[in-house]
Amino acid sequence: MILTLVGDDLFSKERRIDQFLEKTLGERKNDPLARKFLFATDTSIPSIADAVMEACDSMSMFASEQVVVVRKGEALKSGDIDALAHWLSTKPDCKLLLEFEKLAAKATKKDSGEGGKGTGELYKILKTVGEIEKYDSPREWDIPKWITTHVQTNLGKRIEPMAVEYIANALGTDLSIIDAELQKIILFAGESKEITLEQARLMVVPQREIASFEIRESFGNRDARAFTQKLRELLDSNVDG
Repeated sequence: MILTLVGDDLFSKERRIDQFLEKTLGERKNDPLARKFLFATDTSIPSIADAVMEACDSMSMFASEQVVVVRKGEALKSGDIDALAHWLSTKPDCKLLLEFEKLAAKATKKDSGEGGKGTGELYKILKTVGEIEKYDSPREWDIPKWITTHVQTNLGKRIEPMAVEYIANALGTDLSIIDAELQKIILFAGESKEITLEQARLMVVPQREIASFEIRESFGNRDARAFTQKLRELLDSNVDG
């Protein structure tokens, strides 16, 4: 089983790695003897490729093989890329996850200039022998949709549209912060099946200015006094329109 994660959405990749360990190791997913983490940025390891192959061939105390996770794959040296590409082309029987922020699907000028197969060939082989999943961070305007989906799919709750907008405006685009705040709301909301705007206001500590939400809310509620007051506060604070 070979899985490759590519993208800059670290939060979602962390969740996927945990799911991979759960699937391959079950209750032993936290057992250090059953898994091996390698970082391509680790300068104390002469060859990451050799370390991967050795770990995949190793037996743990309670199993015939180890689960191997390679982090920061974008830092792999050209020699390691070629060695891994060659080894993976033999379709080894292993449980291996490789994580990259970036992995070129096609050969680059840099690859051809180094005389090796390069990341384009590695990508092709990884796609052939396993699966490649993309994890790109949502853009700012996609955060409300991400919050709604995350709450319903992963947290098993519903959430009011106004609560979604408030949280998105208050917390920005850091998914780990958003998830932590949502978990906090759910923890303190008890048996509540839906996250409400009131709960969000009470529990979420804004990480940035949320004047735009407050303006839209007061305008939508036809609250002329609140709308005018917020505009005056913005003007007094020298906020550009």
